[in-house]
Amino acid sequence: MEPTTAHFKAPPPKRKPTAAILAAFCIAAIVGVYGGYWAFAATRAGDVIRSWAEARQAEGLETTFAAMTTGGFPAWIRIDLASVVVARAVGPRPWSWATEKLSLRSRPWDFEHVLFDASGIHRLSLGDASSPRV
Repeated sequence: MEPTTAHFKAPPPKRKPTAAILAAFCIAAIVGVYGGYWAFAATRAGDVIRSWAEARQAEGLETTFAAMTTGGFPAWIRIDLASVVVARAVGPRPWSWATEKLSLRSRPWDFEHVLFDASGIHRLSLGDASSPRV
């Protein structure tokens, strides 16, 4: 009897899903970097608004707001201000403007284009306390 050789084909080695892992890692990195950038940009936008208000106060204007909130992730950076007042109380022509809310929003990649939403009730006062309110 002749010896026979069995021809067994070894199974191919198991491939590690390196491409899928690499793709998932890249997507997670991009999302993480963008989220960090968005948080930084939103914080910076709030700082710019506070700096603007302080600069106007140095010029003699009263600029106040009760609260500032940030939102809009991921497509927008939105800053909502509550109980906004801008006024010049002293001087020959005092005036004041107030509104319940003011919203500013911009795309995180385009700070040259800012949208304002000042819908709601506005109170404008011109002159001294005896002047009529508008």
